[in-house]
Amino acid sequence: MSDYAGLLSHHRFAVSWQRLPMFFLVGGCSVANSVLSAMQDWRYGKRIRHQPIEPAPIFVVGHWRSGTTLLHELLSLDDRFSYPTTLECFLPHHFLVSEPLFRPLLKVLLPSRRPMDNMPTGVDLPQEDEFALAAMGAPSPYQQIAFPNMPARHTNLLNMENVAPQVEAAFADNLTKFLQTLMLKKNKRLILKSPTHTGRIAWLAKRYPGSKFVHIARNPVEVFLSTKRLWRRLHEVQGFQLPRYSDADLSEIVHRDYQAMYQGYMKGRREMAADQWTEVQFEQLIADAPSVIRQIYQRLNLGDSSQLEGAVTENMRERKNYQAADYQYPPDTVADVMRRWGQYALTFGYDLNSGEPLSVPAELRSRA
Repeated sequence: MSDYAGLLSHHRFAVSWQRLPMFFLVGGCSVANSVLSAMQDWRYGKRIRHQPIEPAPIFVVGHWRSGTTLLHELLSLDDRFSYPTTLECFLPHHFLVSEPLFRPLLKVLLPSRRPMDNMPTGVDLPQEDEFALAAMGAPSPYQQIAFPNMPARHTNLLNMENVAPQVEAAFADNLTKFLQTLMLKKNKRLILKSPTHTGRIAWLAKRYPGSKFVHIARNPVEVFLSTKRLWRRLHEVQGFQLPRYSDADLSEIVHRDYQAMYQGYMKGRREMAADQWTEVQFEQLIADAPSVIRQIYQRLNLGDSSQLEGAVTENMRERKNYQAADYQYPPDTVADVMRRWGQYALTFGYDLNSGEPLSVPAELRSRA
């Protein structure tokens, strides 16, 4: 309740009247969260605080809409590892005590497909841990989803540069508590995925020694256009305000966040040991997923991947009917994106004029 009140107070309760049902629904949920969180702290608080996060997590990073969800789900097929589920990320304060109660409810309430891309959802599927942090009241760039017409908060957390000490401490404490709670429940090495972690890799590596990082890249023009669609859909479905920004405003938001994230990522990758990070292309993953998984395991010294490769092959076969959004690429948009995302293209192997991958043949590229 205190987190919800703080969020509303900071944004001066600027809730659109059309979104009042959401306002009251979330308010009611915050009351339940407070009670159940207190119950979990009473029952498990001491064990959570003393739970080590060992081995350190494996982080899947990359810009929004670059394929992080697909890669996360494929790596999570390895039963030697575990991951935060949708249920755990939506109920991060109390899932240890409330899962039996909320599991059937979430199965009814959760849409079968994600609103931004029609990908399947499910209470037990891998989920993005930044959503858990936002739900826990941690400082997060995702607070902007609730109030899309207000100035964005905590964008410096996209690269951990010039973050106020109290903000960094609040973010770190919430992340560690969530990971400790997951480890207490699962007792396996965690595979985490959040695009927001992309520019934080150096910070994460220092906080969780032994962490590994897998970055996935995609045609930057597709990433740019798809990210704009993502924010529109999230603001429409999850926001407390009806969005008033222009298309040009939204483009600048995407460009701004890209610059912040990859400033941090490019700096962080230079500080990593060779067996601590690796990079793959989405188009390569679509064309030959088992080979990409094998490359990741070899580069990061994660052990034998042969059994996982069979599961990955079957999983990709089940996905073959998925239809990605068909974007039109106006020449001026392509030129603007490639001008501003040129470093991304050069670093990850994309053509500076079109954004197409340089390492994937055209006949395989169409499958992506």
